[in-house]
Amino acid sequence: MTTLSKSQQITNTSLYMLPLVIGNLVPLVTLPIFIRFLTEEDFGAQALVTAYASVAGGVAAVGLPTAYDRNFFQYREGRQSAALLYSVVLFSILSFAVVGLGTWQFSAPLTEWLVGQVRYEDALMWAFWATAVTTVKGYYFAYLRNNEQAGTFATWTIAERLIGAVLSVGLVVWAGWGVVGLIAGQMLGTLLVTVVVAVQIARAHPPCVSWTPLADSLTLGYPLLPRIVLSVVGSSADKYLLSHMATLGGVGIYSVGQRVANITFTYMTAVQNVFSPQVYSHMFSGSAGAGAAIGRYLTPFAYVSTLVSFLIAVFSEEILRIVAPTWEAAIAIVTILTLMYSLQFFGKMPQLQFARQSWLISGLAVVGVVVNTVCSALGIWWLGTVGAAWGTLAGAAIMIAISIVVGQRAFRIEWETRNLLAIFGLLFVSAFVTITLRELEVAYGVRLAVKIASAGAFAWLGVWLGLLTRENLRVVTQMVSSRFRRAPSPHAGA
Repeated sequence: MTTLSKSQQITNTSLYMLPLVIGNLVPLVTLPIFIRFLTEEDFGAQALVTAYASVAGGVAAVGLPTAYDRNFFQYREGRQSAALLYSVVLFSILSFAVVGLGTWQFSAPLTEWLVGQVRYEDALMWAFWATAVTTVKGYYFAYLRNNEQAGTFATWTIAERLIGAVLSVGLVVWAGWGVVGLIAGQMLGTLLVTVVVAVQIARAHPPCVSWTPLADSLTLGYPLLPRIVLSVVGSSADKYLLSHMATLGGVGIYSVGQRVANITFTYMTAVQNVFSPQVYSHMFSGSAGAGAAIGRYLTPFAYVSTLVSFLIAVFSEEILRIVAPTWEAAIAIVTILTLMYSLQFFGKMPQLQFARQSWLISGLAVVGVVVNTVCSALGIWWLGTVGAAWGTLAGAAIMIAISIVVGQRAFRIEWETRNLLAIFGLLFVSAFVTITLRELEVAYGVRLAVKIASAGAFAWLGVWLGLLTRENLRVVTQMVSSRFRRAPSPHAGA
């Protein structure tokens, strides 16, 4: 097992965070542009067709993204690693082609059922192919990430976000493609970057295929299929219920709030890109102290990911005033959904995948769909659009609690409970206070003062936990000043 030094961990974390800083600034900058050209109904339709694409894409992927991540460390030697990558990519392309043909055949009735307006049929197809390209890209980027090629990963992720944003704005504003342009631009940007990265990796590791690693990955992945499909259905139930219990415009408002809150989840994905390979390495080491080592290792990552959640949840009002001043109804939605996404830190633990308990994962997904659907329906019935967010948060909290208990039985992680309670407790208390003060119509000056004080408390917590230190700041500063002076080699560390 290769254990990264503290300096390298901070450097890699910064490298994985950099593309997401840029990647999440891009939608915040472009959102005011899209709002001028797209309606609430357009955003609602985009959310619903994207939900379908995620379900259909999950079926086509057959659980291979998760299986590839796990099996990378089992087939990481030379030709085995290449055979695993190319076999999985080839299978995925063929699988998406088959599912895509079926989607095209029934696109009109599917759109009518999902959105209620068949004019969004083209958006449905573009959303599906965007999911297909993103899935294939994920294998190549997982290859870079698991090989600790953080610089290359960051470079191409930034390129993808910027190219996709430029194309989306062009297709929406100048080409007049409407909501289709928003989806198509991102897909074309991802496709371009994926092709370039695939060619570069192929030059270093010529393509080859093998049935053995593919069969092993399918054996691990296909039991995950119900979980993947059901988790997407469960996570999209709030929007589907909103469209039928309220309005398509309500789905649009909810979708914009979710778009901002989702920044939290993407940051957590960046943090996961750093800790996931090391967590798997500890697990495969078989060491008696692996669980305790993982617990100590993960606490700083919990704080880093929650720091972003804190800023978005507490300052959601200020963020929306800048990027979408006319969408005030989404402020509370941003805060509530950010809290929901923050809990997903615990959902990213690969205990059940490591233990190869795929059917148990799918069983939890079934429970999750039921819990989330019931909670969302009750929330919408009680509070309308904002109630959908509260219901989603409640459902997520219940399922995360269940997942932690089940995951600990598969592989016990010795969490630093006191530190984690302090981190997440301060986040939730600050967010709830923020929502309450706004509902009570307390003067904005008072609310802002409370928010700043809360931010100061969270910073102090980082110091108390030994995470915000001069040494860590020095390492980050050195990384910024020296790491990016040279362009990272696309084959470094391969």
